[in-house]
Amino acid sequence: MTQPPAFNIAFLRKILEGATAPEAKWNSRSLSLAATGGKNPYMVRDIIKGKSTNPTLDTLVGLAKVKMEGEEKVG
Repeated sequence: MTQPPAFNIAFLRKILEGATAPEAKWNSRSLSLAATGGKNPYMVRDIIKGKSTNPTLDTLVGLAKVKMEGEEKVG
């Protein structure tokens, strides 16, 4: 029996596509490096392309931290 995903990967892809759009602050490589502490330059690309359908909790937390840090600098 397969468990349903803990979150909506399609929604995450949509957010990452917007965050790495041509007019956005980030590109997929820079966002990946920021979210993984420099360890994985391809993480965001792999999620957007569907190669990573079950990101780790560390990956999701890293993306959330980047988002929060960006909001603190703006405010």
